[in-house]
Amino acid sequence: MLDEKSSQLLAIAFSRLPPPEQLATILRALDDFPECLPAEAIMSLHTAASEQHEVVEQLRQLDIGQQELSQLDMPERYLWVLGAVPHSLAKLACGALIVGPARELVDLRAAAERVTLCCQAIQHSELLRRTVSTSLAVGNFVNRGTARSNARAVVLPDALLKLDELRGLQEVEDSPSSGSGNEQKPENSASRGPTLLDFVAQALADEEFLAGAAEHRMPLDLKAEAEALRAKALAAKSVCLDEAEANCKQICTASHRARDGLAQLSTGSATQLADRVRSAKDNLGDRVRHICEEAEEVVVRVRRAKEELVSTQQWSSTKGNPKGNDWFGAWAHFFEQLAAAFARTKPPRPAAVAAAATPALFAPAAPTTPLAPRPTLGELRAPSAPPQVATPLTKPQCPGPAGPNTQSASVRAPAPVAARAPAKRGAVMLDDDARAEDMGAVMALLKNPGAAAFQAAGRASCAAGGKENALLR
Repeated sequence: MLDEKSSQLLAIAFSRLPPPEQLATILRALDDFPECLPAEAIMSLHTAASEQHEVVEQLRQLDIGQQELSQLDMPERYLWVLGAVPHSLAKLACGALIVGPARELVDLRAAAERVTLCCQAIQHSELLRRTVSTSLAVGNFVNRGTARSNARAVVLPDALLKLDELRGLQEVEDSPSSGSGNEQKPENSASRGPTLLDFVAQALADEEFLAGAAEHRMPLDLKAEAEALRAKALAAKSVCLDEAEANCKQICTASHRARDGLAQLSTGSATQLADRVRSAKDNLGDRVRHICEEAEEVVVRVRRAKEELVSTQQWSSTKGNPKGNDWFGAWAHFFEQLAAAFARTKPPRPAAVAAAATPALFAPAAPTTPLAPRPTLGELRAPSAPPQVATPLTKPQCPGPAGPNTQSASVRAPAPVAARAPAKRGAVMLDDDARAEDMGAVMALLKNPGAAAFQAAGRASCAAGGKENALLR
């Protein structure tokens, strides 16, 4: 019933299947189906059942018994099994769905998530916002006086890719030569200098360093953040949302068809394996229904990813309607350039200036000399008074009967402060002597360990301030 070419192709496709008799038993009982068979063999058998549907019907009408299978060719024997086992096409459809398209749902969900995460990272990246605003300001400064000045928006990422194309000229220092000074400079005396992107990267690095110093935190690793954005862009570049959506629709259609065919399957309760077949069919039906729900969820995720891509392209003022892989590829190229520019940045300021201007979190603290402990109030001592020396005093001479008095007398040393009697009213006392007497009494009380109450009272009485108060404190 099969031509020679079709018979050869089917023989190759069915080479991994068990013998036809064993395959018939597996399709009837559904024991460990479809994991008990190779995935490629199940897919080939399901495809052959759909393409050779007329041959399967002819074999069924011939009513060939199992003892007459030897008269058929090997591919036709497997097609005979499909016609002999009830609802074999519906069972093969469920098995092919489980071992085939259902396994692609995990990859399709991950692909939609990669696109969504990349779009959200581009829109919410603080580094990218600072890069765009700095580039816009630099571009307006460079284009001042032209028709492109005073721009309010840029096309992303096309405008950012232009930053690496603009370079300055950096003169090379002349090497000392022993010849005369009339020698001309060589032609390669000027080399390619830093790009405009290097200028933007240096400005961002300086700003981040100063912001981190003001907030008492370590500066962010801008190069690592740019590389992370590049990795997300490369991951989204490998996704084709149109193809992913088409595959999801095909899986949904196949899962719905398998679910409807399995609902019409009748196991029959007259056979000895009726209970086992019913349990296997219920298990197979649960798996198919779960695949249907998962496929519908993946379709929703893919559609949301497409909407996120369109929203991000509108946010970036993209011209036209570029494909997602080309657009993400341009972003990956810019983030690669930005990471390289951050790698070429220099320290924002010299180490000495940074150590003086930044907190201890960013610069090591200078070693300090430990201060001597301040003595307590009880350890304070009054300075020793200089020794009192007798001073000769000559009395004034006055006339008398005996003649002038030339006798001199010495004055004794003044009495100690504690033994000095209080001055009488009306007596003359110098203010310095009174203050010295009070200070001596105070220091004598401070030397007493039990004079804590007096110390407190002394502090309160000296609060008004004065020279003696300052000396006491």
